[in-house]
Amino acid sequence: MSVLLVIPPKETIFIPDTPPLSFAYLSASLKRNKIEHSVTDLKLHKNWKEVLDAKIKNHSIFGITSTTYEFESAIEVAKFIKKKNPDSKIIMGGVHPTLMAKEIKEHKEIDYCIRGEGENNLPELIHLIESGNEESIERIKGVCYKGEEKISCNPLELITELDSIPFPNYDKFELNRYSSFPKHLYILTSRGCPFNCIYCSIGFIMGRTFRARSPKNVVDEIEHMSAKYGTSFFEFRDDNFAFDIKRAKQICKQIISKGLNVKWCADIRIERLDEELVSLMKESGCMRLDIGIESTNNEILRNLRRGMTREQIERGISLIKKHKIPIKGYFIVGSPKETRRDAYNSLEFAIKNLDEASFYMLTPYPGTELWNWIEKNNYWTVSNPLEEVTGRVHQYKAKAIYESPSFTKEKKEKTYEDIRQRWNEYKLGKTLRGLVILRLRRYPHIYQIVRKIYQFLYLRV
Repeated sequence: MSVLLVIPPKETIFIPDTPPLSFAYLSASLKRNKIEHSVTDLKLHKNWKEVLDAKIKNHSIFGITSTTYEFESAIEVAKFIKKKNPDSKIIMGGVHPTLMAKEIKEHKEIDYCIRGEGENNLPELIHLIESGNEESIERIKGVCYKGEEKISCNPLELITELDSIPFPNYDKFELNRYSSFPKHLYILTSRGCPFNCIYCSIGFIMGRTFRARSPKNVVDEIEHMSAKYGTSFFEFRDDNFAFDIKRAKQICKQIISKGLNVKWCADIRIERLDEELVSLMKESGCMRLDIGIESTNNEILRNLRRGMTREQIERGISLIKKHKIPIKGYFIVGSPKETRRDAYNSLEFAIKNLDEASFYMLTPYPGTELWNWIEKNNYWTVSNPLEEVTGRVHQYKAKAIYESPSFTKEKKEKTYEDIRQRWNEYKLGKTLRGLVILRLRRYPHIYQIVRKIYQFLYLRV
């Protein structure tokens, strides 16, 4: 039996920059277990049905990933496969099945789903299907399967020894179709987050315990990817690269001592920085630090359970600026008890202190404390919140699916759009290229055509 791993399609003019790290890990694990497989990223193809149709007859087991935003698309893919190959087995994994595994019972196309990490249990499940011994499925951790009347989920078990996972394998991808490959690759040095932000679902997916790879293992991967693919820029995708300050310093020191000519960026919690770490980051090739600021109001930060204050954020920014590392901040609009004035304060803070900024409409995810708070107070502005969350195209969509007494739906949507426009005008207005983009945006259809041409002619490797 051959396995096909499938990334669902997405309606967008943008070319994905690099292969998804999660599937590169799964490909490596299948390769280690001598399981014949292929990978298809349907985001790379507008004619995705034709591409998938050509592959279906050559495979009998299909693994489909799904975030919450991709769920409708993932289900469409599963239906397409089952219609063409009714005897196939379809396994769904990713964020959404982990959060909403029992929802899968409503979709007859899905035979199994895998919650949490799949590097160990996906090969186990495939071997079980191939052997025809599916009645023994109760022994595979994290797998959900359908009975006659209900769906059963085996206990979740996270991988404790991350160094045991093979390095990501990109050989199965259509590498020439990605806009930034091989120059740019993702790297994951740790999993799990001990913090308890009310809007975040990562604790349900990767656990509350911080699990880390050894500095040597991380740097060995950097060397491997640089040698094999010629990668020169790495983006650390950890929830918090610098949670363990000592380990982060060791990674930087090893990059420096080995003389690796690479650049990198990372997501960090800014209140945990110290002078030595920032200096080592700079010396080892750090080109940007991404910071989840969310709000500049201390009361809102407490309500979000961010575990940091505005004063700590300002201190961290000052430290990073001292070493001349560019900073990108992330903010959310629509936090509990936030007002319109609070949201504009975040914009003013970004203009004054940051090199880059992104603003998001705060999205509630099923099972989070934020979701439960909205549910308890009946703050929904839509009749079916789950359908709205799974059906959204991307996080920038200016639709408020909940409100609060301090921030109504209409004010929130208008504020969000205005803040994003003001930030874009501020950034673009500082360069000649930006001024040209601003002028083109007055004519949306022409702007989209120019952007497509840019993607194909300039960004493709």
